[in-house]
Amino acid sequence: WSLVEKDAKRIDFFAKDLKVGKSGWEKIRDFWVQHLKPGDWWVVAGSSAIGWPKGWWRELIRDLEKKGVTVLVDSRGALLREAVEAGADWIKCNLEEAEETTGLKGVDRCVQSLKGDGTTGVVVTLGKDGLVAEVNGTPFFIRAPKVKVRDATGAGDVVTAALIFGELHGWTTDRTLRSAVRAAAWNAARDQTAEVPRTCLRD
Repeated sequence: WSLVEKDAKRIDFFAKDLKVGKSGWEKIRDFWVQHLKPGDWWVVAGSSAIGWPKGWWRELIRDLEKKGVTVLVDSRGALLREAVEAGADWIKCNLEEAEETTGLKGVDRCVQSLKGDGTTGVVVTLGKDGLVAEVNGTPFFIRAPKVKVRDATGAGDVVTAALIFGELHGWTTDRTLRSAVRAAAWNAARDQTAEVPRTCLRD
């Protein structure tokens, strides 16, 4: 959990899963409602602190979207289910997470189950096989380039970052998703996470 300001200053709240009490969750909610403004993106990625009141994510996502904040959730399980119930703008996860969350098998069935009322896009990554998505009702299957995988750590986060980058720059969905897959493959072919080169983002 962190706040990244425009000048790239980062404020971390906590870096590992903590158990937060009811009053703590109320403070976290109030912080985001007060600080986020129309046009902002709010991204929930990875694991979370535990102990949130039932419906906390669902109600917060709805409140933020009413303010004009774009919400992307990249998670699994109960958190992701609440995001789907809230109709989060973007739902993103890998196939294992999708099947765990929905209780279904197969990427196509999972994508349909992960669409909430008002969801713009669902993106499910398939590792070396690329990704499947449905955006504004249009299905996509993007194959990943063949690379020698050295370390796939962070590849899913790269997809998320590239998705947001493309959206902010007004790219077509096809270009955005293809760039996301290329960037993730480039990341997986490296021994450690590094800055993705601009060549991965060219159409």
